Amino acid sequence: MKLKVFCLVCLVVALLSGCKKAAPTPTVEAPKVDVRDTFYFLAANNRDPFYVPGVKGLNDAAASLGMRAEFVGPMDLNMAEHYRVFEQLIVNPDTAGIMLYPTDPSVQGPLILEAQAAGIPIVMAAADSPTPLRDAFVGYDNAILGVQAAEWAASLIDGQGTVGTMGLITAGGVMERAEAFAAHLRANYPGITVVEGGTHDGSAEGEVEAMDSYLVANPDMTLIWWADGAAATVAQPVKERQEAGLKTLFLATDMPDATLQAVKDGVFVGSVGQDTYTEAYWSVLVLNQLRLGQRVPDTLYLSAIMVDKSNVDQYLSK
Repeated sequence: MKLKVFCLVCLVVALLSGCKKAAPTPTVEAPKVDVRDTFYFLAANNRDPFYVPGVKGLNDAAASLGMRAEFVGPMDLNMAEHYRVFEQLIVNPDTAGIMLYPTDPSVQGPLILEAQAAGIPIVMAAADSPTPLRDAFVGYDNAILGVQAAEWAASLIDGQGTVGTMGLITAGGVMERAEAFAAHLRANYPGITVVEGGTHDGSAEGEVEAMDSYLVANPDMTLIWWADGAAATVAQPVKERQEAGLKTLFLATDMPDATLQAVKDGVFVGSVGQDTYTEAYWSVLVLNQLRLGQRVPDTLYLSAIMVDKSNVDQYLSK
């Protein structure tokens, strides 16, 4: 009898076991790979030595984050090419963020919105956008920079003489600082005559031609502030004219080695240092925080560095 009961129990167990569905094999999802691993610095006229310190800051910051970085844009002042590269970056699957130098907001603005819609953060540098389209700004208050340059220029000429400015005609931030420079001198230094600023087209030939025309129109110029970062391009022509008897002092802007060397050699009396290394380095750090979904400051203002013979050696590349 016990044997029959045991057999019955075994039969029931066997039947139940046969009806039980096999457990499904668990599926393992492949890890999601973030292909957006490159920060881009998009500018224009990329051959200009002005950008050299900034590119180093870009690369150093990206390396510290384990990311890649690339400096892109046209090698001359070609806005159509600048916008074409911008469009390519938006559809590029590896674009993690763009550090952007400003141009025409009517063209750049829609592209910024398109990039943001694609999940690409934008940090504006050098000069801020007139519209709050970018995710953040890292750079300079150009009005303050202009006032700083004006105070330095006034001290260099003891508050007496004729002063002018030169700058890239299409650069809004440059015009802003030049206007602040002139306004501050007119308001505070009655012994200084401020003449209307000159402009150039951004090409090496155009800069030299604009400088020569400006000096011909203003032969008694005591000091010219080259208010954009292109002064390095005219360092040699300025030296040649000084050797021929030119007495006008040249105050530069920014800190590429060519400009700093001209300061050391006495060609430029000094340079209002827009520290593009720090600008690019912090732009990448902010881009990375945005990439990770973190909140960041809307604006980070940097301090200008006044470079002359007394401190130039600490900023020249070793």
